[in-house]
Amino acid sequence: MISRILEKQLLSKMDEFNTLILTGPCRVGKTALLQEIRDQYSGPVLWWDGDEPGIRTELEEPTATSLREKIGGHTLLVIDNAHRLENVNSILPLFHQFADLKVIASSAISLPADDDHGHIAHLQMLPISTQEMINHTNLSTEKSLLKHRLIYGYYPEVLSTPGKEQDILKQFCDHFIFQHILAQESIQKSARFEKLVQVLALRTGKHITVNELAQTTGLDFHTVNRYLSLLEKSFVIFQIMPFSRNLDSEIKKIRKIYFYDNGIRNALINQFNPFKLRQDQDALWENFLMSERLKVLSHNQKKVSRFFWRTHSRQEIDYIEEDESGISAFQFSWNPAGKARFSKSFTNEYSPQKTQIVHRDNYLRFASIPFGSF
Repeated sequence: MISRILEKQLLSKMDEFNTLILTGPCRVGKTALLQEIRDQYSGPVLWWDGDEPGIRTELEEPTATSLREKIGGHTLLVIDNAHRLENVNSILPLFHQFADLKVIASSAISLPADDDHGHIAHLQMLPISTQEMINHTNLSTEKSLLKHRLIYGYYPEVLSTPGKEQDILKQFCDHFIFQHILAQESIQKSARFEKLVQVLALRTGKHITVNELAQTTGLDFHTVNRYLSLLEKSFVIFQIMPFSRNLDSEIKKIRKIYFYDNGIRNALINQFNPFKLRQDQDALWENFLMSERLKVLSHNQKKVSRFFWRTHSRQEIDYIEEDESGISAFQFSWNPAGKARFSKSFTNEYSPQKTQIVHRDNYLRFASIPFGSF
């Protein structure tokens, strides 16, 4: 079993908070991690699975009194698949009344649980990271498999079942993205939803607008926004907005969309050709770096603002991070000899504390080392 960096964070947070909410994409190992925590825990553990109809029925109209009766003498309550509970956001705060109880809830959909008193900690679990794979195997092995990762990604089941990557990824897309999400949100025009997801996959890392997506898919502006929000909430995609502060030439109404995993992106367009034969190498490389960087920030619990930058004259910066210490700017190039440059307009105006071109020979510093350490 691949050791997850998040496990230590979760155990540490259990000492600080009454309730932990563990969110992240479906099938990235949340249940397996919770089982590890359960097996290590020294006290009595109660396990509820939101996928079980009986549990959902029992928790339809809970009160603090009825919950106390159900919990009994257990000191740790694990609620797996908590997003399946219809009123989960009102259930979780009720547990704050039980000083002798710890609660861990997992969800494949982001949960904005009410918390006015600092009782709840939110943690995010993403697909396996480059750093976790290096820890599991070694640096040389992981570097040798880079092109394979760019095609098939880092889902645990994909990593543990070599030779069946395509089948696993296609099954996941069919079941979770095109069945589970559609059913959860009662989406009727499934063909247009599927077209939108495929368009996003084809336009990974490119500058797009909601109006453009609406025209391409035949959906209206508000429906596109709703679907984008749903895909974000379900941890299929994430969006990056443009950086714009001072220059009149900066473009403000575009966005870039990435997938949490390259394998999912490729499955959506049924494109698994080897990397050397791909016409979308730049998109694969950029999506990989952006998703891996997200994992680094998550593992190190580092909050930054994330942007890209572009002007009407097509000067651009692929990726910008901003925190309290300033701005760092990155350009992405698969080829170490590529011609990526940093716009003088940008550097003169914003004086970034760091600029770096990230390519295949130095990407590990960007994709696995904590912020500020390289």
